[in-house]
Amino acid sequence: MKKILLLTLISFGFNALSQEFEPSTNDTTLYGVATESDFYGNIPLSNTDGASNSMYWEVDSVNLPSDWEFSVCDQDICYPIGTESVQWNLPGNGGYLNMHFYPNGQEGEGFVTLKVNDSPNENQTEYITFRGSALTSSVDKNSLDKVSIYPNPAIEYFKIAGGSANTDYKLINILGKEVKSGKLNENGNLKVNTSSMLKGVYIITFTENSQKITRKVIIR
Repeated sequence: MKKILLLTLISFGFNALSQEFEPSTNDTTLYGVATESDFYGNIPLSNTDGASNSMYWEVDSVNLPSDWEFSVCDQDICYPIGTESVQWNLPGNGGYLNMHFYPNGQEGEGFVTLKVNDSPNENQTEYITFRGSALTSSVDKNSLDKVSIYPNPAIEYFKIAGGSANTDYKLINILGKEVKSGKLNENGNLKVNTSSMLKGVYIITFTENSQKITRKVIIR
């Protein structure tokens, strides 16, 4: 059992080191109003090796209300509705993928999943899901959607911004162990010291009332 666990951890560590990019999350929900022309949101992508990478995305799966349309943007270009795949470049300082949902007056909810990989070697593949929810009247957006983490990857520290004094956070390592937790300050911000933490990929969760979001943090 110990050998299996050790091999699993070694394999995970090797994969983490071989990663060339890292999405801030693999699943996000966007909120809008059906009567508006569109609503949209980003998933930031960190470039973990610091050099511009050739990337490729393609539409993997779609489940949307019948009248809805969508389009995808990166940090440089917004592609026409109906574009199914694109080769693009992720800058050395990172970038993002952006999803636009066009509800065309129809309320409902659905999702689009993109398959994203480095090109042409395909050493790493991530599946990123954008969920959309549109009502016929104004909706209260998840206040945690504005929470950001930077710099990411982090060397000695990272900062959290965009929350509130009621926002709780938990930082969890690859073994599922909680390594840090607490509340953001009265301004909804916090500086987290990482100098004594092991290098690797961590999961950080933010909760406030009934709302919850999850992000990834890379510690170097």
